[in-house]
Amino acid sequence: MVQSINHVIFVFLSPAAVEHYHLFSKSLGEVLSHYSVQELHLSLTQGLWHYEKWGYPVHDAPPGAELWVWFRPGTENIDQTWTDLINVLSGMFCASLNFLDHRSVVTPHLAFRPTGV
Repeated sequence: MVQSINHVIFVFLSPAAVEHYHLFSKSLGEVLSHYSVQELHLSLTQGLWHYEKWGYPVHDAPPGAELWVWFRPGTENIDQTWTDLINVLSGMFCASLNFLDHRSVVTPHLAFRPTGV
């Protein structure tokens, strides 16, 4: 049985706004800044979603882990930055995200676009 306990979306209009740590986790904000992350979506799910009981989820997500990341333009060595970022996120969220390697990762150029401002 799966139920969404919390769904939070943060949209910051300027890079300086990320430093409002009374609204946003400082540890996550520092990681996003250090790795030049423009936008990040992380979902960790398990079990079945009961549509009849809970209605439709805000955003669909597959079972397991799903991570979408857009890096800021000009970010160098994206593959190494990706590897470093998922290793840090693995520790922060106590999840095995570090197994998201080149065999299970896609780099779509047109299919997925950032959804934030």
